[in-house]
Amino acid sequence: MKFNLSALALGITLAFGASSAMAANTATVNQDGSYQLSHVDQNDNWSGTASVTQHGSNNQSDIDQWDNGTVSATVYQDGYFNDAAISQTRNWNASATINQYNRFHDARIDQVDNFDASATITQYGENNDGFITQQHGWTQNATIFQGSGSERNYASIEQGKYNNSADIEQYGKKNTATVDQRGTEFWAAVFGARNDATVYQNGENLMADVDQVGAYNLASVSQTGDRNTATVNQERSGYAHGLNEAFVVQSGSKNLADIRQDGSNLYASTTQSGSNNYASTIQTGSNNTAYTTQAGYNQTSFIVQH
Repeated sequence: MKFNLSALALGITLAFGASSAMAANTATVNQDGSYQLSHVDQNDNWSGTASVTQHGSNNQSDIDQWDNGTVSATVYQDGYFNDAAISQTRNWNASATINQYNRFHDARIDQVDNFDASATITQYGENNDGFITQQHGWTQNATIFQGSGSERNYASIEQGKYNNSADIEQYGKKNTATVDQRGTEFWAAVFGARNDATVYQNGENLMADVDQVGAYNLASVSQTGDRNTATVNQERSGYAHGLNEAFVVQSGSKNLADIRQDGSNLYASTTQSGSNNYASTIQTGSNNTAYTTQAGYNQTSFIVQH
């Protein structure tokens, strides 16, 4: 079952007696410096608003809003050779904001068929990439923030259907963070995809990967140091089960934490400090709890529970 937002938008339009001529679009572009490029395209929106401000040189901005209701999009860029793109299609109450400073940043927000969606990307430093894609979902939120002095960081949030939320915050250099929350069709198999993920990284060459599919999943990854890797994979899809939780905290260098859970009411926590430590947690079934704490060097831990 797929919720047809086009029909919804049509219903709103008819209810208020609106036509495309009454769409109340507003677009504002402010640019100074040199060789700036800005493009805004709004079509059949109800109270659509778009704002672009660019300072410096060789910045590019593209905003495309189509068949939307109560949308808003804002791009602010100050520096040079920054690229920003926002595309909102058939959204209702969607909002998107991109702020980029300094140079060589690339940011993209795509929101398709959503209502009550929201997305924010803020990048400092230089040469950072941030991407948010939210498709076919309800009440989605996504935030990517890459802090002052950050350099060559990559952050990506991909969210599916129904009630997802994600937050990524990165400092330092050459860090990678990805969050993929998919859900399923038919309201995430009867209200089952209420995923929430948070990633915090501060250091160099840190990598975090969070992949959540259905049910009520909560994941948090916090890493400092260098060359630490954390992966969290929580499956379960259809018909709504209990909350699964996964937490990873790592400091030091060359530590690896892997948590995989597929079941109901599962809890896993991994904390590591030092270097060259490895912790693996695999849980299926229901009502299982796993704690791993390692400090020092060259420690290895395996937990498997069914």
